[in-house]
Amino acid sequence: MPARSGDGDGDRPGRTVAAGDRQVHRFVRGPQRDEQVVPAPQRITAVDPLGYLDFIGLIEGSRLVLTDSGGIQEETSVLGVPCLTMREETERPITVEQGTNILVGTDHEAILGGVSTALSSDAPGSEIPLWDGRAASRIAEVLMADLRS
Repeated sequence: MPARSGDGDGDRPGRTVAAGDRQVHRFVRGPQRDEQVVPAPQRITAVDPLGYLDFIGLIEGSRLVLTDSGGIQEETSVLGVPCLTMREETERPITVEQGTNILVGTDHEAILGGVSTALSSDAPGSEIPLWDGRAASRIAEVLMADLRS
């Protein structure tokens, strides 16, 4: 469910997040994609792609996010929202190592088990070192120290 362009996921189907007791699914529109959309159950709301800030707000208000997007794994980790990644591997292994993301693959039972585990846990894991929003100041410190020497 990337809500931003340039995520590299343009050829993949939509993603799903839960907002409150609603599940929100973003789907990709297009001549062939529209035919693939299955009518959603009552608790699922299909939405068009969202702007980045609206999407972040949706994630922030969620109890759990299921995705296959690497960028979303990062965003849920920063926001403290549990994330289940429906892939066998991730290019963001620190999210798994720190417990903010669980790789569940595509097996139905593994996904359901991951949902149960994530929803019964109080917190999605520990904060990820250096993901504190201070990267620019650390870079500036290194550059200033280099300029002084």
